[in-house]
Amino acid sequence: MGNNHQYPPPPSLIRDGEEKNNPLSLWEREQLCEQREHTTAGEGHPSSGTMCHLLSHRGEWIKEILKRVQDDINISLKRTYSHINLFTYSPYKKAAFTLAEVLVTLGIIGVVAAMTMPTLINNTKNEELKTGLKKAYSIAQQALVMMSAYEGEVNSNYSVRTFAPLYLKYFNNAIFCGYGTSLNKPCAKTSDYKNYNNTSNINEAYLDDGQFLLPDGMIVFIQNENGTTDRTNTLCITIDVNGAKRPNKWGHDLFTFQLMKNGKLLPMGQEGTDFYEKECSETSTSSRNGIGCTYKALNDPNYFKSLP
Repeated sequence: MGNNHQYPPPPSLIRDGEEKNNPLSLWEREQLCEQREHTTAGEGHPSSGTMCHLLSHRGEWIKEILKRVQDDINISLKRTYSHINLFTYSPYKKAAFTLAEVLVTLGIIGVVAAMTMPTLINNTKNEELKTGLKKAYSIAQQALVMMSAYEGEVNSNYSVRTFAPLYLKYFNNAIFCGYGTSLNKPCAKTSDYKNYNNTSNINEAYLDDGQFLLPDGMIVFIQNENGTTDRTNTLCITIDVNGAKRPNKWGHDLFTFQLMKNGKLLPMGQEGTDFYEKECSETSTSSRNGIGCTYKALNDPNYFKSLP
């Protein structure tokens, strides 16, 4: 119990049987006790000044033991911790935090959450866009492989607006939305899209030669016209990897691929494409800024972490 009490030994020197067969007077018991105590003390056993008295009065011995046990219990229940600890022991209540402590803790958690949640949410969205881009590139290539198997050689030599209806057939359950720039749902208005750094609307001429919506929400745009001062004479496939949802920016969720003369589909910005190392700038206000970011987005591990 954490104290120095030494409980007296039980009255084993006088057995119950001895008391019944040899009833002794109180004086005789005390004399016998003293004789045996001197004998045991001479043999090196510890002696207690109250042992003989307790041996003669077992009821009083039991009371003494119970009293000392109760004293130990009382001392333990009164024990408290120092003032620097949070809790004070009590047998009648459970240890707990105070209301003030709980509110302070909740306040700290709220501040930390407010500081970290925007970053976590942004990182999650960027990972979704990165995954969407890889998926879009994969399904666009698969459709071209199937198209070449059934249609023969596939390359960039298609007459104006003839590529989209053929290409569409090799996507499962795709919905064709038509041509032009003013299409409504389920496809998107091309006027809703911005350039890479959000400084202007994009050049819609790269999106107006056929649109179709895929079952997972992606939107495919085709550029299949003769070149002008505003666009190159190139067959381009542009895909919005998360559909009509924001941010709707070139190089963020809108990515362009170029179908080459040899039939290969390359991410725009790769060497050999029309916008190799061009139109992917944080400062340019060009309406085509962002069209050349696709190759970098696929190969730079930090690309989506540093979007403007």
